[in-house]
Amino acid sequence: MEQAGAVNLEAQILEVMLRVKALETSTRTADDLTMISIVLMMTELAAFQAELRQDYEALVDEITGLRRQINGHGCGLLRRPDVRQRPESN
Repeated sequence: MEQAGAVNLEAQILEVMLRVKALETSTRTADDLTMISIVLMMTELAAFQAELRQDYEALVDEITGLRRQINGHGCGLLRRPDVRQRPESN
């Protein structure tokens, strides 16, 4: 009986060791997935920042062009009497 008890104990120890190894593996996998998710989010954020930067630069170019256009053509408009007149308030 002692021999059967020892075999049973060895089987239980082996089972516990396998469970611990499985838990360690699943924990590592969860950590790896978390790191992958963080890297993906950082990549998306960097792409969004680059797109935002390009949009901002395009907006600055548009505003600069509009200012040039207003400075070139707007001065003549302000000299016209019908443009300078403000509507009267009631």
